[in-house]
Order: sequence, then structure tokens, then C-alpha cells
Amino acid sequence: MVSSRDGFMSRGYKFAWVGGRAARVHRLVAALLLGRPLRRDEDVHHIDGNRGNNLPENLMVLSRSEHSRLHSKYNSLEEVQLARKDSYRRWYYAHLEGNRQRLRDRAKLRRNQQKQNIGG
Repeated sequence: MVSSRDGFMSRGYKFAWVGGRAARVHRLVAALLLGRPLRRDEDVHHIDGNRGNNLPENLMVLSRSEHSRLHSKYNSLEEVQLARKDSYRRWYYAHLEGNRQRLRDRAKLRRNQQKQNIGG
């Protein structure tokens, strides 16, 4: 845990002191954007996967079940790498639309291209 007078970081998350209590900065930012306090069953997802990046365009408020489903979409290391390489947001919406097979085909195509480049 890294600490300073204004706040601290723990497990990659930024915290700030609010009313004598520690609050997660990403939840504070999301609540300000929504104009209401977050419910206990709402999670704030970091689109780029960086827990320290609390810019409004990087945060997405989801129900706890939606957030769990989103993270369960990572079915293989290849899909994780695709998600990081391509725009995370594009990857997320592709999954919502049921395009999981398209991602697998792209990963297979890239593997085959890499094999050809190595062997050729």
C-alpha cells in the first residue's frame, strides 16, 4: 500500500479520504458522473484494465452480475491478449453481440500468420 496525506493506493486502486473514511476514487468519479450515489450492487469497470486510470471515459458502471459476466468472457489466454491488443471497448461489444467465434478465428489467423513468418 502506497500512502500520502491525500490518499493511498491498494491493490492498484486509488483511495481518497472522504469524511474521515477511505473511498475508492473510481466509485467517487462514477457517482459524480451519474449524479447519484452508486448502489451496493453496482460495480465500476475500468475499460482499459488499469485500476489507477479513473478518467471518466475509462469507467463503466455495471451491475455486479454484468461485471462478473464481462470478466468471465475471457475464455483463453488468446482472448485476453486480443482484448488487450485491440480496443477493449470493441472487444466488449463484440462479446455482447455474440461474436465470440469471430475473435477465435482472428486469434487462429494470427497464430497461423506468425507460424508462417517464423517458418518462412
